[in-house]
Amino acid sequence: MAEKVFASLPQVERGVSKVIGGDPKGNSFLYTNGKCVILRNIDALAQGLCHSDTKGARMGSGPLGKAALGGWVLDPAVADIYTEHAHQVVVAKYAPSGFYVASGDVSGKLRIWDTTQKEHLLKYEYQPFAGKIKDIAWTEDSKRIAVVGEGREKFGAVFLWDSGSSVGEITGHNKVINSVDIKQTRPYRLVTGSDDNCAAFFEGPPFKFKFTIGGPEWAVVLRKLSQRSGQHGDNMAHVQAAALQKRALLGISAQCVLKQDPAEAVPMWHESSKLGGPLEVISGPLLSFWPMPKSHDALPIAQSSCRLHSELESWFVPCGPQATPALCTLKDHSRFVNCVRFSPDGNRFATASADGQIFIYDGKTGEKVCALGGSKAHDGGIYAISWSPDSTHLLSASGDKSSKIWDVSANSVVSTFPMGSTVLDQQLGCLWQKDHLLSISLSGYINYLDKNNPSKPLRVIKGHSKSIQCLTVHRNGSKAGSTLLLNCALHYWDSETGENDSFSGKGHTNQVCRMTVDESGRLVSCSMDDTVRYTSLTLRDYSGQGVVKLDVQPKCVAVGPGGYAVVVCIGQGTTDPQAAQDAGSCYDLRAAQGLCLTPTPPRAAGLPFRDSVQHRPSPPSRLVSVVTATTVSAHEKCFSLDNPSYEPEVVALHPGGDTVAVGGTDGNVHIYSILGTTLRDEGKLLEAKGPVTDVAYSHDGAFLAVSDASKVVTVFSVTDDYAESNVFYGHHAKVMCLAWSPDNEHFASGGMDMMVYVWTLSDPETRVKIQDAHRLHHVSSLAWLDEHTLVTTSHDASVKEWTITY
Repeated sequence: MAEKVFASLPQVERGVSKVIGGDPKGNSFLYTNGKCVILRNIDALAQGLCHSDTKGARMGSGPLGKAALGGWVLDPAVADIYTEHAHQVVVAKYAPSGFYVASGDVSGKLRIWDTTQKEHLLKYEYQPFAGKIKDIAWTEDSKRIAVVGEGREKFGAVFLWDSGSSVGEITGHNKVINSVDIKQTRPYRLVTGSDDNCAAFFEGPPFKFKFTIGGPEWAVVLRKLSQRSGQHGDNMAHVQAAALQKRALLGISAQCVLKQDPAEAVPMWHESSKLGGPLEVISGPLLSFWPMPKSHDALPIAQSSCRLHSELESWFVPCGPQATPALCTLKDHSRFVNCVRFSPDGNRFATASADGQIFIYDGKTGEKVCALGGSKAHDGGIYAISWSPDSTHLLSASGDKSSKIWDVSANSVVSTFPMGSTVLDQQLGCLWQKDHLLSISLSGYINYLDKNNPSKPLRVIKGHSKSIQCLTVHRNGSKAGSTLLLNCALHYWDSETGENDSFSGKGHTNQVCRMTVDESGRLVSCSMDDTVRYTSLTLRDYSGQGVVKLDVQPKCVAVGPGGYAVVVCIGQGTTDPQAAQDAGSCYDLRAAQGLCLTPTPPRAAGLPFRDSVQHRPSPPSRLVSVVTATTVSAHEKCFSLDNPSYEPEVVALHPGGDTVAVGGTDGNVHIYSILGTTLRDEGKLLEAKGPVTDVAYSHDGAFLAVSDASKVVTVFSVTDDYAESNVFYGHHAKVMCLAWSPDNEHFASGGMDMMVYVWTLSDPETRVKIQDAHRLHHVSSLAWLDEHTLVTTSHDASVKEWTITY
């Protein structure tokens, strides 16, 4: 069991609302990232990590282990991750009972799983529709579930949680439904928000469509003349925008008010059974619908004939001196409705839209109460809203890079939280949980808002929201770890306190492939942006200093004593560079592959070639590997080894600083000696069982471990002239990474089989197996904090700390 889990941040998308759910007891919250649902303790995150003993704070019973049940240390490193979805999870919500969570993914699968056991057993699984599930709502008794999203045949469904039997039908929208909520008091009501700029109101159960709100609609006083009965009657018809396709609105003196396309099969109007009540919109094929000439006391709209009625119905707009005003416009939202939420007491519900408006409605009848802030609540689109527990205030999150607290009764802003000025500061989600106010930024950061000081959050939870590619450990007298993201963002974690932060400044502009810490305590990283960077771990700030620009793409970097860094480079082949230079020209070596040996740069790096050299694209030819040693201060090329007969993949430097081991796709490890500023091929090949995936020297330099794509780890004895010492079998898939324990007696390996093994050097049969270390995600990197503490990272964007007992 993992001692600590540093969970990923929410996975967010610009312009898309991020739903985060709260535990009914108010102790935790959950969100999604990739195929994972992450559950975190809300109190511990707000207060910061407790510095007391956390050995008992393992993931166990309860949604967040025993830490969530009281009596245990509240530790934000105690997170729970559910990883049973086969596709990307979009939304997850607690049942009001707190015993189950419903989570939906992009394929339309809804999984209902247990929160009281660490195994999170699956209770039920349904497929309400084929397409992305965007929101979920439960009734207060945890017996009914509503789901909405991007279905192909329908956009929503509501059913019993234990049988899947339908308890209503979600209709009234002609575009994707973004949000749904259910009134938590009886009588039940359900509301939805859609990309058709409307919200729909339902009564139930069984839930039936009542009317559409929020979108444009026309209130028309109509006079109906039945050709069959000759009876007249005036009614107020709310002609919904969703019911009138290809409509045209003209003035009262025009030839027609509404215009329909006769070829369209659209909903028809039918007189309500309630005398004088509004006309209902019913479905039926349209047989004929055309404008009629104007008369002296009425403006005919149209005549219609429907299969549901044998009579011909004529509709007129009264326009005489005594007539009621014929046409008025009632308009609520004009853009996508992103979020709808009922207040906890059920008396009101709110709708939030991309038009920057928030409307408040009566929770029982659906009648509009007010528009928060008048014409606009925010200057940008609103992506999420959340009610206070007492139903008196509302928290909103907007793309204008701010969040606001509203006093709903007074229709006024209580607090405005400015979150920054960059695009990444846009607010896409929010949650009001007990006394905690949370918002989610486009960066993925979780902000704890301070009502007493709106200008600065109480705390900002940072971390990873995308796949983690590599990991290294910086020891400065205490346990500390530094991890790196695929999105080029560096994050530094303190393994004892759990505090983390990102490196400031402009860093790598592409994926970082590998990083390590040199003897001076600087972070050395190589990236697909063709650079190697030296970054201070004290300042944790990128700068123009310490950047080595390469002509080829680096793939792996290793450092050793003496200030040298060896970089494996890879790319498309070129012609022989020496021959090209002898001919008086220089081919562009950006497409070469090989190794670069560079001393630690004292200042900004330059290109190893003179600026005056004219580069031109190389013609297609064989692959070339280049080993270059560059004195950056003098911009001199110290050494190059052209055209080795293999493709370098990984590299390691001996702790003594005199030997370099390079693993290749040819299934061999090639040994080089460092002689001053040059490398000498010793002609020694260490044979692996397949293409080499990683190499690592033990800390005392006595052994070299080699992993390969054939699921094997081979250890060679350096002191015995690299004789094969032991072979370790156990992985069921490609081994991805290696790391030696500080005791030099054990090493760890991680593979694509999601397993981590801790091996004993002297006995391959003595091993510690960590099954499903990162379930459904292979391990990307390993590092040791001490002899009994191992850290792993994966493409699930989480960092896990394991206590190893031999």
